[in-house]
Amino acid sequence: MKSFSVLSLWSVLLSILFLSCEKESLQPQNDLNELNLTTSGALGDCYYVSISDYPLGRLPDLEGLELTTGPSGPDGYVRSYLIADWADCGDYDKSLTTSTLDGSFLFNFFNEIKYFEVNFMSVGWQTSQIFLTAYSELGAQGEVLKVVSSPELTGLLSCTELILEENGVRSIEITSIGDHPNTAKIVDFQFCASIDTDGDGIEDDLDNCPTISNIDQTDFDGDGLGDVCDEDDDNDGIVDEIDSNPNSNTVFQDQKQAIF
Repeated sequence: MKSFSVLSLWSVLLSILFLSCEKESLQPQNDLNELNLTTSGALGDCYYVSISDYPLGRLPDLEGLELTTGPSGPDGYVRSYLIADWADCGDYDKSLTTSTLDGSFLFNFFNEIKYFEVNFMSVGWQTSQIFLTAYSELGAQGEVLKVVSSPELTGLLSCTELILEENGVRSIEITSIGDHPNTAKIVDFQFCASIDTDGDGIEDDLDNCPTISNIDQTDFDGDGLGDVCDEDDDNDGIVDEIDSNPNSNTVFQDQKQAIF
């Protein structure tokens, strides 16, 4: 009777102990909408995503983006996994990985984008080269707009950045080759609907000086290069630094003689 009471007491204590322990959850640890994923300024209207911000098994949930397994592996899926302790690639602790060797990453953008940047971690005996293929339609359909690829990856571990810039992109498929195709691991990425490098409110492809802010877009000589970037504003063959009249293409004879 005594032994039964002791056994019962231990059973109760163990039950309380197990009930007080919560199993690891694959649900978000915080509201994804509260994550600081949207940026503006240097690169215009962009989303930046670090996979380390997401719990295990979760995909980035962003307005304007659907991330799935690409056409080359329709039966696979993509999820976030922990990065092995020995694989040092910056401060990342998780990466996106496909579930099958024939899978691929497929990014579908609800609006056209023109800039895509992605960082990978690749293990040397698995992946030898990575490719980004941009399409004009969703689902890796339509016209192939651009393909960029990494150099041949060597060594035990490669931390690789790829950038694709092109107008009218609606989807991007990420593939890789090697002993285990499509095992490159995404650690972060960003995409932009517009690019404004100098932050002056004018997109780079319309800005006559994309690297230096010039809201007024002044171009005295009409050569397509903004005055703040143009070393010879009046196109008279004399650089502004030594031109006594940089806003006139009428060169005085004494100035020409002094220079030439």
